Amino acid sequence: MDPIYYFIIGLILVLSCFDLVVGVSNDAANFLNSAVGSKAAPRRTIVLVAALGYHHRLAVLQRHDGNRQKRRIHAGPVFLP
Repeated sequence: MDPIYYFIIGLILVLSCFDLVVGVSNDAANFLNSAVGSKAAPRRTIVLVAALGYHHRLAVLQRHDGNRQKRRIHAGPVFLP
């Protein structure tokens, strides 16, 4: 196969990973918005649960790898009212 086809397949794989991340983030924002809008719980409780989940995600991603170096992660805000 020509190298251009490998490049195209690699590009499609990278774009599909970004699409998956954006889709999951969008779903999380929609669920959070629905929870706040329907007043399923006090706003403070909803934001607290979202913040705990976000903190857990960061804690899992910042574990030490095999080389004993911390992974650096930059993540944006979870909820902006």
